[in-house]
Amino acid sequence: MSVHLVGGGRDLDLTAIVYGGFLAEAGQRAAASGRAVPRIGVVLVAERDELDGGVDWFRRALASGGPAEVLAATAEPEGDLGLDDGSTPTAGWWSSLDGLLVGGGLTPAYHRVLLPHAAAIRAAVTAGLSYAGFSAGAMIASERALLGGWRLGSTAVTHEDNAEDLDQVTVVDGLGLISSTVEVHTSQRGTLSRLVAAVAAGRTTSGIAVDENTVVILAPATDGTATRGGASGSVLGAGRAWFLTTDGGSVRVDCREAGRSRVRAR
Repeated sequence: MSVHLVGGGRDLDLTAIVYGGFLAEAGQRAAASGRAVPRIGVVLVAERDELDGGVDWFRRALASGGPAEVLAATAEPEGDLGLDDGSTPTAGWWSSLDGLLVGGGLTPAYHRVLLPHAAAIRAAVTAGLSYAGFSAGAMIASERALLGGWRLGSTAVTHEDNAEDLDQVTVVDGLGLISSTVEVHTSQRGTLSRLVAAVAAGRTTSGIAVDENTVVILAPATDGTATRGGASGSVLGAGRAWFLTTDGGSVRVDCREAGRSRVRAR
């Protein structure tokens, strides 16, 4: 199964394109287990009064691709992840899913909440669980995850509104599902410069920046590992994606328009 990186955006007219591949893969996994309807785990980290509305939006977005049983795992920004029955997700819960969708919000909060579950999520993805990350959920999927920040030293590399409550550009160990560091809301919020700066400064070696209402789909690595280094993928939706690599001390940026190109993520 694949890793699906969604750059944010809430255009319901495009959800069938953006989430269609994810749902198709989840349906295949469900069918192999004898289930007619895929079980999709939706992870959200938000203030308590925003959680129900957030889960409902993703339920509507997923419905555009067919029926799905949505199982929510939620947390408040300073809390721990919990299921509807009050229990904590176990390794068995993650592996019982047919698809996992991690939503958006404050990226450092998602990172804090999900890092204790990283090994279990990696194991489930390696075993065939399809992963979709929306905004923050896409950013934390990386081996080296960009959490936010707007300056490198004293130099502003993006607008302060993109800081996510961090001053310095912060790159840390993420879930380890893909090898490239991810940036989101790229054209809409002008975040490409932050990812270029992070790669140029050696904080990470490669990157993928994704527009809103756009998904980059990375296929499984050929050696069966969870890390998608060198895996082929595609770009679908309304915008573009940028693929960053280092080239002789400089940063190479390859821009691809959604729906028109096959790409190779590094």
